[in-house]
Amino acid sequence: MFRRSVLTLGIMACTGCIASPEPSDRLLSTPNIFVAFDWTGSGYELTFEYGTTLTTQNTESLSVHHHGERDGETYWLSQNTDAHDEFPLEPGASITVETQKDAELSVVWSTVDRSVRVDGLRADETTNSSTKTTEEQ
Repeated sequence: MFRRSVLTLGIMACTGCIASPEPSDRLLSTPNIFVAFDWTGSGYELTFEYGTTLTTQNTESLSVHHHGERDGETYWLSQNTDAHDEFPLEPGASITVETQKDAELSVVWSTVDRSVRVDGLRADETTNSSTKTTEEQ
């Protein structure tokens, strides 16, 4: 009886190893990106305070959208477009976006099949933002 139990457990353990699914190539979650916003007098300096290092494996682009008198988009990082920085992007990196003080800013992370707003600054905020928000676009 003891042999059957051991044999059964051994077969079940090996079956679990053999029948396990292969890991997906698709990125399952959005990288964490926390950004500080500082007014410079002619625009905002955005600093990647802390979070996940952005690489070609987990990011297609990271862009800053600014809405106000002068709408625009600035690529902080991109595989397909000229951008301010190159991969990998690590905490401590910064970019200055020339815009008016009351502009709304959104930091948008993109991959091939989705875009997510990972941080932003609303026009009515008077302090720096470093709170992660996630909104599918």
